[in-house]
Amino acid sequence: MSLALVNNSMNEAYDTRALYIETILRNVPEIGGLKFAEIPVDLLSVPATYQRPQHGHEKEIAKQWNKKKAGALVVSYRDGQLYVIDGQHRLIAARMVGEQTMPCQIYEGLSEADEALIFGKQDENKIKLKTIEKIYALFVGGDAKAMKLKQICDDYGVVLFPQDSKETKPMLTGLRVTLTALNAYGEDCVKWIFDTIKKSGWHLVSGAYCEADINSLRNLYVAHRNEIDKVQGIVVNIYKRTNYDHIQSLATVQYPARTKIASLTALLEAAVEENVA
Repeated sequence: MSLALVNNSMNEAYDTRALYIETILRNVPEIGGLKFAEIPVDLLSVPATYQRPQHGHEKEIAKQWNKKKAGALVVSYRDGQLYVIDGQHRLIAARMVGEQTMPCQIYEGLSEADEALIFGKQDENKIKLKTIEKIYALFVGGDAKAMKLKQICDDYGVVLFPQDSKETKPMLTGLRVTLTALNAYGEDCVKWIFDTIKKSGWHLVSGAYCEADINSLRNLYVAHRNEIDKVQGIVVNIYKRTNYDHIQSLATVQYPARTKIASLTALLEAAVEENVA
């Protein structure tokens, strides 16, 4: 096939695509100056000029694909084509899982420079959810992990959602690392951590459920799974003779070049190694 024929074929395909897009948009209702429509994924293009390169995130989205959760892509109708401003990774993931269409919020009349500005400023007016806000929403929605965490907290008398309690109880301030432990090592790990704190008499002490303490105990759990009861006894014996502030200060003095978590982990690990023989 000659180059001229190839070019003609490509131009015809481009024109057909543009006509198809135009027909779709002509029949789409406009709401507040924007159009919303289910658009075939094959009609959506990703502009290379201002979009980020792919870095594998789309594979993670595809593994946990949920079209409702993915939401609407933000696209621009320009020069007869639909360009994705926000949502290229979701688009690629949608194609990977075999979705035929995706909901789109469609701008018209934008230049490529306008699109780039929208892309660059897309998070300026968004307030990122705090971890506690996200977990509360997931709990209300019936998410299994969030409900499991709430049950563990209730079992140990720990406040997960402060808006739910008027009582003076210890609060889970190390929520993020507790979730990491739950997701990575399961509920037995979290229960062991909470049980260790309670047996030490720290469960009513301020700071006992902080990030550094929970992370350090998690590190011990992971490193000593085959002798976890013995390790717990060693930690409880240490904790009963002091409080969180004192032991964290001691750890910082002994390991000044390390973070709070690393220094406390090192202090506890040294005690375990000394007593486990």
